[in-house]
Amino acid sequence: MGDDYEIATTQSTQPVNGRPSGSITKTRNQDASKLKILSYIQSTSSDYQRKSQTSKLQMDRADLCTAKHKVTKNKRKITGKPRLKLKLRAPPPAEEYEEPLLSTTEVLYGKLEQASEIQTELPHTVNGEDDNTDAVLPWTAKQLSDLYLFCQKNNSINLCDMIADTWIRAFHTSNLSADRDGGNNEERPWLKKAFVGPSPPGEQLPQSYLNLQLKLDASVTLIYHNVHDKEDSAELEDSSDTLLETANDIYNHTSPNSPVRLLWADILALHGRRLEHILNPSSLWSGDPEQVISGNRTQHQLHRDLEFDIMCTALRLVRRKLTLKCEETTVGAWCKRYHLHTQHGLKCYRQLAREVTEVIDVNDDEYRPR
Repeated sequence: MGDDYEIATTQSTQPVNGRPSGSITKTRNQDASKLKILSYIQSTSSDYQRKSQTSKLQMDRADLCTAKHKVTKNKRKITGKPRLKLKLRAPPPAEEYEEPLLSTTEVLYGKLEQASEIQTELPHTVNGEDDNTDAVLPWTAKQLSDLYLFCQKNNSINLCDMIADTWIRAFHTSNLSADRDGGNNEERPWLKKAFVGPSPPGEQLPQSYLNLQLKLDASVTLIYHNVHDKEDSAELEDSSDTLLETANDIYNHTSPNSPVRLLWADILALHGRRLEHILNPSSLWSGDPEQVISGNRTQHQLHRDLEFDIMCTALRLVRRKLTLKCEETTVGAWCKRYHLHTQHGLKCYRQLAREVTEVIDVNDDEYRPR
């Protein structure tokens, strides 16, 4: 037994090709494990390639479907019924208001700014060239617009709002006179009585405030004036030049978000048939149709934004019993839409003037001798 053991041991330890037989077995096992690893790597890479090819094929199919959809959509666009496309145009830039157009504007502004109290009324203007007369001169639309632009340039918000209120009150005065004379058919059917008559939710403006006593030229307001009188059509066109020029001046020198723009758009939209006759006179309805369509429909070139704002206000009024803010009589009704102080988070000039008056009254009561 011992001899056999020695022989087995000797056989196992005899070198083969210079290496022991035990190392040969170990090398074979390592080669087998390497083969298994390589086969696993190859199978894994083949699975990855198979999956990537499948996903790529799916992406190609998706791209093909998208391309077909685009082609079909383009064909539908080309062969189908053409649709209306609206192009958004940028508003024209506002011109810089460098200096007043009228020589009296700066003088009036200086007088208003130097006043010790908050002004709630425009002053009366007197002809200073003739010493023998004290006749009060009427304010014109050009003077009001030029003074407004000059006050806006100097950041005089209270004066701007006061001038805007002067326009609104002038239109209220015209409406009241037209109602009395029957020009508005005794009653304006579109007005809501809650906004015009006594209204519990809001404090009503006094009638003395709405009936403006300031002397104004006819160019300041022409609303509801001879609306149905066709004999004065030539006079209307001549006298309306100043009004439309004033609106153009306002739009040319103010930004698109200026509240005075909305005031003028609402005021002009309320002209209705009268403004339509001015902008589209009957003289352009005759003649060659091609020339009428291709030519200018009016001699008055309005600002593009003014036309757009008038259109928007007119569309709001279509088939509705709507009262515009400039027609209401409640305190503060038109501040948000037409006043500058709302954009700056300030109080209205009328409220500030009332607060100052209340303080003065209280002080007088305290120091009154007993």
